Amino acid sequence: EDDLARVSRHEAEAMIPPPDRVYCANTACGRVFRRPQRSTSSYACPHCRHAMCSTCGASSHGTVPCQAALGAHGDPGTETLTGEMSKPCPGCQTAITHYRGHASHAIQGCPRCGC
Repeated sequence: EDDLARVSRHEAEAMIPPPDRVYCANTACGRVFRRPQRSTSSYACPHCRHAMCSTCGASSHGTVPCQAALGAHGDPGTETLTGEMSKPCPGCQTAITHYRGHASHAIQGCPRCGC
């Protein structure tokens, strides 16, 4: 995909209102598209045809409830990203943003316990 096509695609994606945006659950695709209007249990990404659950947005999981399909902690990709981009709060173990860099950068406290 050339630069002009990529810019055009991003402009079209930006025109989709945030509540209507869906991100493809297929990590090889990951494209943005408008949430389908019909209320079925699943729908397919218009770009790669990957089947997705219309309730939770994860890959289609048939009759398995969303919470069971995602596991106790949610989407595995989110868990991986949270582990890479955060650290546990020393007070309550909630995942907080892990700032890297110069010591003079401001570090925000934990939103849960305030430490």
